[in-house]
Amino acid sequence: MFLNDGYEYSIRAYSYDGDRTVPLPLLTIPGLISSLNLRRLRWHQTSIDTTIVAAEVDKGHGLRELLAWLGQGKIETVAIGDSRWDLPMFLAATRSFAPAQIDCAAIARALCCRIARRPHQAGFLEIVRSLVPPERAGGRRSGVSELASLGGDELFLDLLRAADRGRWRSLLSALLDPKSLRVFLA
Repeated sequence: MFLNDGYEYSIRAYSYDGDRTVPLPLLTIPGLISSLNLRRLRWHQTSIDTTIVAAEVDKGHGLRELLAWLGQGKIETVAIGDSRWDLPMFLAATRSFAPAQIDCAAIARALCCRIARRPHQAGFLEIVRSLVPPERAGGRRSGVSELASLGGDELFLDLLRAADRGRWRSLLSALLDPKSLRVFLA
């Protein structure tokens, strides 16, 4: 088990499966919380880690507290998220958005969240474009291909493209890449 020491008010724990991080085994945290009688904590797992937070805290609570602290309880707020852990924030915000792959789309829609047509980064881009009119974005709407024509950092652009690629497509690309094959032939 490894802890991400960059978190001060929550715990992010993970393990490794090969070269990638994974959440802790499913029954580890509930068993630990129960055996230590830590009823004021709750936990959730993502595909890469396990997070432990105070039971009364969620993203909606955080948004409301931030607005109260700023003395801005009635201003317009926009929330963008892509998981069920974002639902309380959607409820607290005046407008909310999610990319198409959100796994709780029906509940999000019931909270008046607008769901983008596209998933992942393309969905986030679609959301941002709907929020920022072209004249405020310098009159242009840039995509990855347009950024590439500007002579941007190729590694960064490759990472943006890879982020939206599916697991099987990534695996196939790696298998067909001559550089990858050299590792096995050496």
